[in-house]
Amino acid sequence: MRYLFFDIECADGNRAICEFGYVLCDEQFKIIQSKNILINPECEFNLRGRKDQDDLILTYPEEEYYKHSPFDDVYDNIKFLMTQNDLLIFGHIS
Repeated sequence: MRYLFFDIECADGNRAICEFGYVLCDEQFKIIQSKNILINPECEFNLRGRKDQDDLILTYPEEEYYKHSPFDDVYDNIKFLMTQNDLLIFGHIS
């Protein structure tokens, strides 16, 4: 059994994914792989006005996200990662 921990960030605070970060561990929680996939949200960033956060801070400048592939181009890789038979998956929701 392996464990996959992941978190996503959205450019609009809701639907336009701009980051998919994950850590894959073995049964002893030894890290096998970790990665932060930057995604072009194909929309303007709008992170103000969420009821739980007035000003969300991004990991990178907004311009950096636009240099990367859109979600449609990385979807198959993320799907492959998350559909392995021997995974227990934990996601962060805020």
